[in-house]
Amino acid sequence: MATTKDGNSTKSVAGGGFRPEIQALRAAAVFIVVVYHLWPAQLPGGYVGVDVFFVISGFLITSHLLGEVHRTGTVSLSRFWARRIRRLLPASLLVLAATLVAALIWLPNTVLQQNLEQIGASAIYLVNWLLARDAVDYLGAENASSMVQHFWSLSVEEQFYIGWPVLLVVVLAIVRIGRSRVAAGRLWPSVRLAVTVALVGVFLVSLAYSIWQTNRSQPLAYFSTFARAWEFAAGALLAAGIVLWPKLGSPAGSTKAPVVGEIATWLGIAMIGGSAFVFQDSSPFPGSIALIPVVGSVLFIVGAGMTGPKSLTRRLFSLTPIQRVGDWSYAIYLWHWPFIVLFPFVFHAELGVVGKVAIAVVSVLLGYLTKILVEDPVRSGRWWARRRWPSFALAVVGALLLITVSTGGSVLVDREKDQARVWAQEQLDSDAPCFGARAMAEGADCAGKFDLSDRTDIGFAATDLDPDWCVAEPGVEWASCEYGDTTDPTATIALVGDSHAASLVPAFDEYFAEQGWRVVTYLRVGCPAATVNTIIVPGREQWAQDECTTWSGRVLDEVEERDDIDVVAFSNFSVAYLSAAVPSDQQLTAQEIASTWTAVEESGKQVVFVRDVPGTGQSNVPNCLAKSVAVESPCSTERSASVPDNAFITATTLDDRVPLIDMTDYFCDEDTCYSVIGDVVTYADSNHVSGTYVKTLAPFLGDRIMAALAR
Repeated sequence: MATTKDGNSTKSVAGGGFRPEIQALRAAAVFIVVVYHLWPAQLPGGYVGVDVFFVISGFLITSHLLGEVHRTGTVSLSRFWARRIRRLLPASLLVLAATLVAALIWLPNTVLQQNLEQIGASAIYLVNWLLARDAVDYLGAENASSMVQHFWSLSVEEQFYIGWPVLLVVVLAIVRIGRSRVAAGRLWPSVRLAVTVALVGVFLVSLAYSIWQTNRSQPLAYFSTFARAWEFAAGALLAAGIVLWPKLGSPAGSTKAPVVGEIATWLGIAMIGGSAFVFQDSSPFPGSIALIPVVGSVLFIVGAGMTGPKSLTRRLFSLTPIQRVGDWSYAIYLWHWPFIVLFPFVFHAELGVVGKVAIAVVSVLLGYLTKILVEDPVRSGRWWARRRWPSFALAVVGALLLITVSTGGSVLVDREKDQARVWAQEQLDSDAPCFGARAMAEGADCAGKFDLSDRTDIGFAATDLDPDWCVAEPGVEWASCEYGDTTDPTATIALVGDSHAASLVPAFDEYFAEQGWRVVTYLRVGCPAATVNTIIVPGREQWAQDECTTWSGRVLDEVEERDDIDVVAFSNFSVAYLSAAVPSDQQLTAQEIASTWTAVEESGKQVVFVRDVPGTGQSNVPNCLAKSVAVESPCSTERSASVPDNAFITATTLDDRVPLIDMTDYFCDEDTCYSVIGDVVTYADSNHVSGTYVKTLAPFLGDRIMAALAR
C-alpha cells in the first residue's frame, strides 16, 4: 500500500480506495521543494511544497481516524502513535544519525554547535520552536542554515499527530456525554457534526493567528505550529466532508463529476505551481497568501478523485516514475538538505551545477534505498505490527542516543571556545604588541598580520559578542545601562545608536573607566536615533518602525534634558537606513541627521559621530573563514566597496561642530579591508565587530574621541 510523505496510506475511508493522484501530489511537492533548495532563483516560492504536504497529512490522517471511529466508536491513541513511529522514525533516525556523524567530521566549530543543538531538537521533533526562537533573536536570526533545518516541517507534523487525535478523543467524549441515552450505533451523525465544528474552529482561529503573526513577525509565523495548524485542518475538513457527503470527490457523484473534477484538478495544479513561481522569500508567508497553495491542494485532491480511474489525468498521475518518486518522497526530503549544507565545508567551494545535479541524483537513490531497506521492513514487519512497545522504545532510545551524542559534542566545542577565550584574554592583559588592532598601530612591525594562523579560533570568533548586551530588541520598550567609572565620574559620555554602537561598548567601557568617565548607553536594535521621524527600512514590519520612532524621540528628549551628560557619541549601521529602495521623498537625509545633532548640541552637549566599521559584503565572516582554504588575507574585501560615503558622513560636514571619528585605518589599508588582523577575527558575524577586536581597538578609539573633544 502506498504512503504519503508523513507515512499515511493513500487508501482511506474518505479517499475511497487506492489514490495514485495523492502519490503524484507528493511527488510534485517534493520536486518543488528540492528544486527550490537547489535552484531558488528558478523556483523562488518552492517552499509551498511543504504546505502541500501539510494538507495531504491533514486529509489522510483524518480519513484514517474517522474510519476507526466509524468502525469502533473510538480511537486507540497508542495504536495510532505506534503506527506513526514505525513509519516515520526509522528513516528520520537514520538520517539524523548520519547527519550527526557528518557534522562531527566536517563541520567547523563556527556552525557545529548550532547543528548539534538542532539535531537534538529534531530527535524529539521540537526543532521548529528552536528555529522560531532564533528567527526573532536579532543575533540568532543570522545563524547559517543547519543540516537539519528542514526537520522543522516534520516537527510541525509530529505535533499535529499528537494534538489532533487527542482533540478527536475529547470531541468523542463530549458527544457521548451530551448523547448519553443514545445507542452507540446512532452516535455517528453527532460525531461527524462535532468533528466538523471542531475542525472549522481550528481552521479559522489558526488562520487568523497566522495572518496576524505574519504581519507582526513573519519568521516566527513561518515556524509556528499554531500558525500552520489551519493547513492541516483544511485537509482534515476535506476528509470530514467526504465522510459526510460520500459523493464528494467521487466520479459517481454526478454525470458532470468527471468534467468538474478535471477542471478542479488542473486549477489546483495551477494554484500550487503559480505560487511556486510567483512567491518570493520576501512574500508575507504563511499569512493569507498561503490560502492559494492550500486551496489548490484541496482542489487537486477532491478534483482528481472525481475524474475516474480511466481518465487521462488519472493515467498521467499513475505513471510509474511519478508513483515511485511519490513512494520515496519522504526519504528524498530527509536526505537532500544535509548534502546542500555540507557541500561547501567538504569541498571548500560553492555549490555549482554539477554539485546540484549530483545531490539531486544521490538524494533520489538514497530515498529509494531507505524506502526498501529501512522504512518498509519496520512499517510492514509482522513483529513490529504485533507489538506496540518496540515502537515506543525505538522513539525513546533513538532520541536519547542522538541527544546524548550531540550534547557531548556541544560540550567539547564549548571547552575549545573557553580555551580560546582564555588565550585571547591573556593576549589582551599582556598588551601583546601584534594582537588585534595593535598590529595596525603606527610603527607596528607585525609579519603576516592579515594571515589566518593556527592561533585563531574561528569557532570562538563566531560567538565573540556580549550575550547580555544592553540593547532594546524589537518588542522591548527600553534599555539603558551604565559602564566605565560609575562610582565617582568626572564626566559622562552617552553612547547612542543601534547594535553596531552596542558592539563598541567594551571599548567605551574599558577606555573611559581609565579616564574616570561614566558611559551611559541608549541602544536599540535597528534604530540609530538619528531623527524623530520614521525611518523606513525595506522589509521591516510597520510596528517595528513605529517602535523605533517612539524610542528615538524618548532618547533624544532624555539626552537633551539630562544635565549630567557632557558628550553624546552617535554610531550606527549607517547603510542599513539609507536604502535606495526607499522613495527619495521618504529617505533619511544628511540635513535631517545634522538637525538632530544640532538640537543635542544646543542643549549644552558636545556631539561626536563614530563612523561605522567597514562593510563585509554581508558575508558571515567566521563562516567564510571556515570554508576558505586561503591563509593569506582570507575573506578580505575591497576598501572602495567596504567604506562608502553616506548621509551620516555628509552630516558631519554640514555641522562642523560634530567631529567624525573614523577608525577605518584599523580595519583596512589603502586597498583592502581584512577579516583577520593580528590573529583576531575582526567580525563576529556579517557586520558586528567582534568583542576581542573592539577591546584591542579601545585605546585608539578612545584617544581619537578625546583628541576631537579637545579641539
